[in-house]
Amino acid sequence: MNLFDKRINELENETNAIEVSKKREHSEMLGDYLSVDSELFDKWKVKVKSLIVSLCGIESEFYKEFVNAEEPQSYESLYERFIRVRPVFNAIKEDYRNGYLQKAKILIQAEVFSEQIEQAEELFSTGYY
Repeated sequence: MNLFDKRINELENETNAIEVSKKREHSEMLGDYLSVDSELFDKWKVKVKSLIVSLCGIESEFYKEFVNAEEPQSYESLYERFIRVRPVFNAIKEDYRNGYLQKAKILIQAEVFSEQIEQAEELFSTGYY
């Protein structure tokens, strides 16, 4: 399992934890509404954005859509924002797992190649040919 697979699995677990943290609250301004743990949600958002940048870049449609979806709307709960950004995470997860993200494949290949070069250089420097 590579680091991207590991991170996606971790973020899936965090997505579930955020969903489980959902609770009904009440305020004078909003009335009854659903909310989620703000710390879990904020950490998850940062990690998902970082994953998107790593896999696709900051100019990708995934990144633009995530940033747009996470923008707070008037009188909106954190749960409503979570419901808006979660599909972007799900989309990138599906595209990655189905092999549609070529940049990620190239990065993984480069990482493996780099490790092989480092190993070869180390073996060569210790007298193994």
